[in-house]
Amino acid sequence: MQGIQLLVQVKLLYCMIRENNMNKKKQIFHHYILLFIGLFFIAILIVVISKPIRRKVSSTSSVSTLQQSKTLYTSYPTPVTRTYYSDFLKIEITYPAEFQVTERLGTVTLKKEQDKEEIRVSRNGTNNTSLEGYLAEVDYRNTFKDKIVDKQYVIINGIKVLKIISEYPTNSKLNHKGYYFYIDHAIYFISTSSPSLYNDLDQIAQSIRYNPPGY
Repeated sequence: MQGIQLLVQVKLLYCMIRENNMNKKKQIFHHYILLFIGLFFIAILIVVISKPIRRKVSSTSSVSTLQQSKTLYTSYPTPVTRTYYSDFLKIEITYPAEFQVTERLGTVTLKKEQDKEEIRVSRNGTNNTSLEGYLAEVDYRNTFKDKIVDKQYVIINGIKVLKIISEYPTNSKLNHKGYYFYIDHAIYFISTSSPSLYNDLDQIAQSIRYNPPGY
């Protein structure tokens, strides 16, 4: 009888141990499932958070590029110019706004404020029928013996023009750059003796238009 009781107790003990092992396996399995679910949600959260960051960086880059474009554009402002018409000379010129224009005795003078250097536009009548004829006559009468170091024919607003740079061996103050225009039996001459104004001279000379009333 005691043997039977012992056998029953052993069997109960075995069942308890087996049930305990099964519970532990279930707990471990549940732990793995919970860990997997946790990792899955963390991965989703990382993906969701990273998208706005990328968009923000891209937007910032675009704004930065636009700002740079604006800076590059505004660093090169359009030069301000003005136009002057001479009733006596019957010409129109466009010049940089920092110049002041005066006209006296048939000569137009352009000068920057508080600057002694100037650009002059004048006109002389001639009986010659061409620019070459006039220049040959001037060269024959040349008493200052200037030396032309650069000479070039160009077309400005449909008019044949001679561009020169002259040097005077005996008086460097007379050195100058100038443009000769032959228009309607007259020679228009625009020049300056200041090398610092040579670029302004070129710009103004390129703008000269013969524009008498009814022309």
